[in-house]
Amino acid sequence: MYHNHEATLLHDKVYALLGMSGISSDDLSKASLLPNYKVEWEELLQRLAKFLLCEKISVNTWSGKEIAVIKSKGCILGMISSVQNIISLDGRQGVDVIFKNISGQLGYREERSAHWTL
Repeated sequence: MYHNHEATLLHDKVYALLGMSGISSDDLSKASLLPNYKVEWEELLQRLAKFLLCEKISVNTWSGKEIAVIKSKGCILGMISSVQNIISLDGRQGVDVIFKNISGQLGYREERSAHWTL
């Protein structure tokens, strides 16, 4: 969604999105995510992933790369069935999700799905 917006430094994307997120500066401070361009990119990306997901995850990053390998334990709740090709003017994109039939174990047979706009 924001992949085609340009930034001088990789840090700029993270700090801009956090600034627009409405997350309090107290919460960002506790997670060491207040703007600080002295922090290495790899460290910033690791802090961000742990803040957004969970402190217990393992995050591998590489210098100057906008990529991370995140390892954790979890449960698959469903799958993405389709993604809209059209991105709206505000950068949003529609995603259709089909949930795994967890409720089938309780006797329900109906397939559950949702449409999310991200």
